[in-house]
Amino acid sequence: MKMLRNVLLFLCIVSCAPIYVTYDYEKSTQFSDYKSYNFYDDMETGFTGLDEKRFIAALEAKLNSIGLEKSETPAFFNRCKK
Repeated sequence: MKMLRNVLLFLCIVSCAPIYVTYDYEKSTQFSDYKSYNFYDDMETGFTGLDEKRFIAALEAKLNSIGLEKSETPAFFNRCKK
C-alpha cells in the first residue's frame, strides 16, 4: 500500500512538469514587414494525424489573428519539430 502511494505521488509530481518551447530568430528582424506565411511540407510535429491537424489549425488561427495570411508564395515558412 505504501509503495502504491509513493508511485501515485511520483506520477502526480511528474505529470505537473512544464512544457518547454524553444524558438530561434534574428533579434533585429522586423516582423511587421511579413504579411504571409506557410508551413513546410515535411514537418515532423510528433503528433498523430488528428492532433497534428488541431495543432496546425491553432497556429493558423493565431497567425491569422495578427494579420498574416497563408500563401503559396509566403514571406516566411514555419517549421515545427518534435
